Amino acid sequence: MNKKSTTTLAIVGAVTVLSVGLWKAQQPGAEAFQGQMEVQEVDVASKVSARIADILVKEGDVITVGSPLIRLDSPEVTAKLAQATAAQEAAQATAAKAQNGARPQEVEIARLNWQRALAAADLAQASFKRIEGLARDGLIAAQKRDEAEANFKTARDQALAAQAQYEMARAGARAEDKQAAAAQARQLAGVVAEVQAAKAETELKSPVAGEVVKVLGRVGEISPQGVPVVTVANMADQWWCSTCAKTNSTSSPSAKNSMPPCLP
Repeated sequence: MNKKSTTTLAIVGAVTVLSVGLWKAQQPGAEAFQGQMEVQEVDVASKVSARIADILVKEGDVITVGSPLIRLDSPEVTAKLAQATAAQEAAQATAAKAQNGARPQEVEIARLNWQRALAAADLAQASFKRIEGLARDGLIAAQKRDEAEANFKTARDQALAAQAQYEMARAGARAEDKQAAAAQARQLAGVVAEVQAAKAETELKSPVAGEVVKVLGRVGEISPQGVPVVTVANMADQWWCSTCAKTNSTSSPSAKNSMPPCLP
């Protein structure tokens, strides 16, 4: 092979390499992906305003569903619960009394009171008749006769009232009274349940399993209603967010970036 042939081959090779390079330069570059993992964060707050008594977790702790986070102190909620419970017990006792009626001993006492009042009325009536006869004969003043009549009518009315009390004790409460007492007991049971729910809010627990990423409160501080005091990362709810960039080796202005949706 002479010198001219060698030169020709070198020129052809150089042209070939240059052509291949230019062709590759015009081709789209490989897609480059960049991104990061995202996680759902849950803010935990109380439904009642109270003072932070104890913080049971720290940042970085791995917890499960229902793990205690913070204990709050609310004397107002405790007092309301005691009041509501006492009122409920009184209403339940009233409803039970209305349902069961008077005890046999109470019925007997009412009967004896009626008999005693009836005997007093009979005695007052006899006294009035005797004094009325004496007044008719002019043996006593008319005033004495009027006093005896008033005593008789008073004793008679007392006997009627005692009889009504006895019959009421024997019959028991009316259906309307029973219903009203039962409704009052149910209403107070609802009040107790509401205050118990508020009491439960003083023991903050995690609604999800995950990792504690923020503890915002301090012991002794007042935790306002609805203000987060702990943030928990829900490790069961994660996704990948990425950025896809298309480039070529020539860095031409036609190169475009695209952002695909986040992948769960």
